[in-house]
Amino acid sequence: MKKILLMISLVMFAANVYAEEEPRAEDEVANYEILEMFGNNIKVSSDGTGIVKNVECKVCTSKILKITKDTKTYVDGKAADLVKIKKSRGNAVAMIRFDVASNEVILIRW
Repeated sequence: MKKILLMISLVMFAANVYAEEEPRAEDEVANYEILEMFGNNIKVSSDGTGIVKNVECKVCTSKILKITKDTKTYVDGKAADLVKIKKSRGNAVAMIRFDVASNEVILIRW
């Protein structure tokens, strides 16, 4: 019984180590920040572009971030359409990842 528990423990430990991945080269160069914002600060047009307003952080150079066609949107871990999700999620808190140098939103996650 002890051998079985030991084997299970080793497999679980190995899975955790395997799940960690090495940082990609572009992540090491880029300077990203992550914020949590209420949805009422996210403004989206019908083409999926828009802005995040009232941004406040220590390294931010602007109070407005740009949402582009390249911005990825996820809800509960699944890719989603930003225009549709913004209508349904409204003012819910969202996690926003952006590039500090360009003020471009990389990822929005609800």
